[in-house]
Amino acid sequence: MTIFDPQKRAGLENRLKSLAADASPKWGRMNTQQMCCHLSDGFRMALGEKPTADTSNFFFRTVLRPLVVHVLPFPKNVPTIPELNQDKLGTPATDFESDRETLLGYVEKLCSCDEDFKFSPHGKFGPMSRKEWGILAAKHIDHHLKQFGV
Repeated sequence: MTIFDPQKRAGLENRLKSLAADASPKWGRMNTQQMCCHLSDGFRMALGEKPTADTSNFFFRTVLRPLVVHVLPFPKNVPTIPELNQDKLGTPATDFESDRETLLGYVEKLCSCDEDFKFSPHGKFGPMSRKEWGILAAKHIDHHLKQFGV
């Protein structure tokens, strides 16, 4: 699954549009507004709009990244990097509709990047290809939509 596949992207966008503002999480502490901001911050990181500290290491870049991107389901209750953490440096939530529209705008922005766009490194996984960012973005959105039962 990749966000660059038009059918997969449309499915994710439709699920985002059906997300209820008052949906309760099945795990974790974020509400729907915070989740939208958290996901948007992930896109900001990929696009170079939200700098992140490089906390990658050999294990994360060579072992964990391929497993998370290509093999394993997205993990639950694993701490995220501070720049994407809603309790730390993440973008504060405003209102649900605005935060969801911002997220949908970032999906569009990422998907409209040229094939040769140089994505910024991931804070934990280091430099990633367009293909890896596309898969990770789709898995990340899907993971959080499942968190809220969508």
